[in-house]
Amino acid sequence: MRAHWVLPVDEEDLIQTGLDWLLVLLNHYSPEAIDNFLLVLWRVWSVRNSILRAGQKLSIEGSVTFLTRYMDSLVLLRQKNVQTDGKGKQCMLNGGAMPRTVPEPRVRKRWIPPSFGALKINVDGAFHHESGKAAVGVISLAPSSSLQGSRRSRGCGVP
Repeated sequence: MRAHWVLPVDEEDLIQTGLDWLLVLLNHYSPEAIDNFLLVLWRVWSVRNSILRAGQKLSIEGSVTFLTRYMDSLVLLRQKNVQTDGKGKQCMLNGGAMPRTVPEPRVRKRWIPPSFGALKINVDGAFHHESGKAAVGVISLAPSSSLQGSRRSRGCGVP
């Protein structure tokens, strides 16, 4: 796995030295190395159970392939940049990883009150095509951000 992932460097750290050996180990490495190491431990336990309980024969190469693909899937989900075709299949590049893109910085928009003597009116609506039902909501605010009025209406769809 070291050929594919960042893992704890010193194998001496992997020797159980007390009840808290794992916590001590996790405190000394980067979050990436910790994530990778915990996935390896999870896979080792899974392989152990498959061998003992189901009598399966699993190879080291199979585990390496499984773990690298599993991590690639987790990275894709974390990036929320999953590109799929109509069948739900994903485009995979660079050995299974999607090209990384730099996310656009989020701009936080603040509410701007209306000028003196004016009201700000916000309207939102929804329509359910299958049932023909609709709803609308209206709210009006004064420059002091105080609520001047509101209204909601449901069931204003076409029968």
